[in-house]
This record gives sequence, C-alpha cells and structure tokens, in this order.
Amino acid sequence: MALDKRYEVLALASGVLFIDMIGYGIVVPILPLYASTLGATTTEIGFLFASYSLVFLFALLPLCHFVDKYGKKRLIVLGMFLLGISSLFYAFTTSLFLLTISRMLQGFSASLTWAAALPLASQVTTEDKRGLEMGIISMAIGLGSILGPVIGGLGSFHAPFYFLALVTFGLGLLCLFSLEEPEEVKKHKEYVKLKENIIRLLEINEVQCSCLGVVFCWFFWGMLEVLFPLYLQAGSYPRFVIGILFGVSGIAFVLFQPVAGIFSDRVGRTLPILLGLLFLALLAPIPFHLITLTYLLVSMAFLGLVSAFIYAPTLSLIGDAVPEEDQGIAYGLNTWMFSVSYIVGPWLAGILADVFSLQTPFYVCSMVMIIGSVILLKIGRKIKQSII
Repeated sequence: MALDKRYEVLALASGVLFIDMIGYGIVVPILPLYASTLGATTTEIGFLFASYSLVFLFALLPLCHFVDKYGKKRLIVLGMFLLGISSLFYAFTTSLFLLTISRMLQGFSASLTWAAALPLASQVTTEDKRGLEMGIISMAIGLGSILGPVIGGLGSFHAPFYFLALVTFGLGLLCLFSLEEPEEVKKHKEYVKLKENIIRLLEINEVQCSCLGVVFCWFFWGMLEVLFPLYLQAGSYPRFVIGILFGVSGIAFVLFQPVAGIFSDRVGRTLPILLGLLFLALLAPIPFHLITLTYLLVSMAFLGLVSAFIYAPTLSLIGDAVPEEDQGIAYGLNTWMFSVSYIVGPWLAGILADVFSLQTPFYVCSMVMIIGSVILLKIGRKIKQSII
C-alpha cells in the first residue's frame, strides 16, 4: 500500500477511536446525575455504567477473531453507525430501563470499533516508524478522553448527544466510502480456535503483566466515574466543572504518556506499572476528602499522571512479546480486561456506597491495588528486560 494510503487509514482509525472515546467521556458528567433524576440508586447507577462493559466483555474477543479472518472495514462502519444510534437513544430516553439499553448499545458499538480499528492501525504502520505511528493512536484515544467529559458538561443533558450523533454518522459515511484496507490485511489466515489462541497468549508473562496493569488501573477509574460526580454534585459543583475536572485528568494522562514510554524504555516495562499502581493506591481516596476546586484539580491531574505510567507500558509489553500475526487478538484481550474492570468497579462501587459511604469503595480499591502490585512484582521478575 502506498505511503499516502497508509496514512489515510491511520488517520481514519485514529479518528474512529477518538470519536469513540468522546462518546464514552460525554456520559461521565451526565449519566450519574440524569439517572438520579429518574430515581436511580447508587447501586443502579453502578449497574448502568457496568452494563456498557458487560456487553463489551462478551462481544469483543469473538469480534477480534472475526476481523483477523474477514477484515475490519465493515465492523468499523457498523460501529460508527451504532454509536450514532445509541447517542440518539440517550437524547430521547425518559426511563432508567431505556437509559440502560442505550448504554448497552453503546458498549456493543465500542466492541466493534475497538476490535477493528486498533489492530488495523498497527498493521498499516511501518516497522521503523511503528512507535511514532502507534503514538498517534494513543494520542487520539487520550484526546478523546479529555474532550468527552468537557463536551458532556456543556449545554442541556441532550445537546452533547445530538452533537455526538451528527459527528459519528458523518465519520461512519467517510469510512464507508474512503477507508481502504491494505491487501496484506485482507489475506485469510490459518484457522486457530479462539479459545486455544487466548490460552496460548495468556501464558506469556508480558501479556499477563499488561492485562493486570489495565485491570487494576481501570477498576479505579470505573469506580471514580460513577461516584465522583455524585460527590461533586453534593458539594454544589455544576456539571460543567465536573467535566473540567475529568478533562484535567485526561490532559495529564495524555501529556505524560510519552514520558512514561521513555521511562519504560530505560528501566523496563513492569517497573513503571508497579510504581503507578502503588501511587494510585495511595491517591485513590484523596479526592473524596477535598472541597476546594484548586485541590480537586491538582488531585485529578495527579491521578491522570499516575495512570499514564500504568497504561503506556501495557501496550508496549504486547508489542515486545507477541508476534505480529497474533497482536490483533492480544490487543483485544488487553481491552477485554479493561472491560472486566469496568464491570466490577462501578458495580462494587455502587453497592459499597449504598451500604457505607461514597469514600468506602476507594479504600477497598487501594487494598486491591496493593494486592495487585504484589502479583505484578512476582510475574514481572520472570521477564528478562525487567529490572525488578
């Protein structure tokens, strides 16, 4: 494939993931507050958030197996159109049940997008520039996570979803008529059973560390996205400020990913993940003991920074250890673990907050991350490039 065509595919894949992350982030300052106006308890709000990941969990790996065999364009286009439809459902729904259906449809659209876009981007990069070109994907994901909550804090409850539907349908049409898969990506691969492939990949220490880092990091963020808006609302902070606070964490997350990547190149991939988890365990409960906006902004920035040091090396671990022909399902497995954490985190947060307080889930989260750090340390010592 010609160089300009490769960059066109990379740009479209980046745009698709960028819009998907905007769609995910838009709901953060809206959904907990809107669901509470419909009479939802914190447990029900936790399930509402977790329903996205529940669908994502069951759909992603079979779809990753599908795209490795039959191509990626059709899933990307379908994912964009379903995201647009789910956005309209959000805008018009007036019941908790329909809100949950909208959330589940969004989760399925995301599984289509992530199953296809990330491995497609990886396969059209050139070996000598793969780090730089995959960095564009990471930046797109990060920027989407920044802008999503900010957009979600603007206007009425419904306006951000109208905007998202318009942009998503437009990008879906652009992919339908402009996205061209390279011939080498279209080639039919030798059939390998999905279960056998997953078991083989999970035996790789680098994949184990990558998945553990993702699980424990996003377990925390799943909890925070459910309960922190409710805490801020109780403190009389408007929805716009809630969006800004999550946007600040996203900015820190994006800005420090290159730093985390360089650090992992020098000291190994597992040490930054380990240090990040320990610092995140220390910081997790702090935002729920702060009142002033300045301190809240600083705490959210630190949470984004620490998360960057956990997340950035997880993708590199897979690139280091997994052959190119298996990276599609390996990245899918990594994203699948993200989905698991986003089911357990919001669900557990809602239950603990109902029984105890909004702060309690984050003390539990800190203990879980400390345990996770010990497990990561034991596995990380088996990796040759690790210094721990």
